[in-house]
Amino acid sequence: MEHEDLKAMLVEEVRSYLLVRGGQDEEEQLRSVCSALARLLGQLLQKHEKWSRYKWVDAIIPTVETVPSADEVRIQGTMVWGERGQSREWIEPFSAWVQIPTINQEPLRCKILFGDAARGLGTLPYSRNPRHADLNEPARWLFSFSL
Repeated sequence: MEHEDLKAMLVEEVRSYLLVRGGQDEEEQLRSVCSALARLLGQLLQKHEKWSRYKWVDAIIPTVETVPSADEVRIQGTMVWGERGQSREWIEPFSAWVQIPTINQEPLRCKILFGDAARGLGTLPYSRNPRHADLNEPARWLFSFSL
């Protein structure tokens, strides 16, 4: 899927989430937002020098979400990733802020952060942390993307 298509998908998922927030479909729609974030992050990482083309983003698991305004959402949690040829996966701290466009606004604004720069990648195996323990926000993020 093209980069612009993934951004458009994220906008639609966030818009849908904001509409159902507080309702019975809220949890399911939040999973859809996280799925769209994971796909977009995976594509952004493919062009980053600290990431290998053999690595892939599996999931974003939210632990805290907030809605600061009617057009934005903040998600903190865990990013799960793997590497081709291995059956293991790892977890990293994750944070994202997404502001969707309104009629008179610029397109999507988004900031995605993950990984603890002090610890590095691949130090927390998913298998040892299957409950996706709340990872502390690092002092310095390993990856940062702003759209």
